[in-house]
This record gives sequence, C-alpha cells and structure tokens, in this order.
Amino acid sequence: MFLRPGIFVLSALLAGAPLAAQPAPSGEPGPRDYGAGNTNILQIPAPAFQPTLTGNFTYDSEFYFYPGSGGAVFAMAPVQLPSGSKITQIGLYYDDSDASNDITATLFALSGYTGTVSHSTVATCASSGSPGKGYVASSAVAYTVNNNVRYGAGAQLVLLVYAGSATTKFKAVDVLWTRQISPPPATATFGDVPTNHPFFTTIEAFAKAGITGGCGNGNFCPAQTVTRQEIAKFFVRALGLYWPDEVP
Repeated sequence: MFLRPGIFVLSALLAGAPLAAQPAPSGEPGPRDYGAGNTNILQIPAPAFQPTLTGNFTYDSEFYFYPGSGGAVFAMAPVQLPSGSKITQIGLYYDDSDASNDITATLFALSGYTGTVSHSTVATCASSGSPGKGYVASSAVAYTVNNNVRYGAGAQLVLLVYAGSATTKFKAVDVLWTRQISPPPATATFGDVPTNHPFFTTIEAFAKAGITGGCGNGNFCPAQTVTRQEIAKFFVRALGLYWPDEVP
C-alpha cells in the first residue's frame, strides 16, 4: 500500500533543495528517560525497516544495510512516541562511498484516515556524498507528537530511508525527542491559582493529569503543607499503579 506514496516521496526529495549535512551533536549530556526538556533518543535499527517499491536490502559484516539488487531502494519504519512529546531532530548512521548518490532519511507525518492521506515532512538529513562512515543530523525542529489521528487532527509518523546505490548504506536512524509540559488553559481551574500565578502552568498540568483535584471548594491551596498520605496519592495517580495479582 506504500507504492504510490513511495513514488511521490521520491519526487519530493529529488525536487527539493540540496540537503546540507549538519554536524553530529558533541559535548552534550546523555539521554534522560524522564524530565521535561531532557533529550531522549529513539533509535530505529536498519533491520526494522521494510523495503518498498522494488528491490530489497542486504547487509555487510558490520550490519550496514544497502540495496541488494544494486539499485535504489526505499525502506519504511514506524515511529511510535507518546502524545505530547516533542521531536527535536533526527540523525542517520551511514556508510557512503558513492560520489553520485546519497542515502537520505526523512521523517513524515501522515494525517487523515479517510480519502487522501496528507503528508508533511518533519525532518530530513542526508549523507551528501560524505566518504566512508559517519553520522549526520537534521536541522533542529520542534514537532509535537499527537497520536489522536481520528479525533484530534493528529498524525502517524513514519521514517523513509532512500539508498541511491549499493555503496550507500545505513545502520540506524535516531529520533531525538523531549517530554513537555502542556500549555496552560485560558481559564484557571483553581480560584487561588490565577493565570498570573508563577506556578500556574505546572499546577494546571498537575491537575489535568488527574494527579490532584485540589483541596476542595474549587481551590488548590498552593501554600498548604502536604502530608505523607497525600504524597502517596499523588504518586499512585501519577504512575497509574495497579497490580492485578493484588486485587482481592
């Protein structure tokens, strides 16, 4: 079912402006699984990609994948991240010994589920004739993931890798992403936490997540002391703790 999308994707890539290789990040801290603003890395290895159109992939002794038939090959892989996360960049592990052809990775957002499914480019990067093995990163982006395709105008995410020849290889694609704090509503939920309160955004996110309902009477009581039992309630609601084997 990806035959025609693969064709118009190739046309779009070839018709676009040349892709400038971005330097790999250096001196940055390692990925952090939690915390708003910390960088996480979803790494999708080459074996996870499925060839489309014609041709297939094979691999060398170092597990770099390349077109087995010697010609150009497209390959697709799904990208699954939680709604609300923000994609900031993609990166490609490549081995390019072809001066005429590159290997390109593009992240697409596919929206709609009836009629024609529209697509838009989130990020793209290419080896750009770089000799030998290397890593190339896309330009920085700020794309918020929304998996609610049917009701919330969201999109499914797919990576498309294009290998121009048997000497353009890849080993994996990185998707760099961060967790975010949801934007605050226009109207305050709690009477004692107005929109100009210094902690308005975080308290609203706290309530929207279902972790707290406030202290009663439509208030949050932001300066009130918290007890150990209230902390337990916060953690259980935040983590969704449920153990089936402990249910009587």
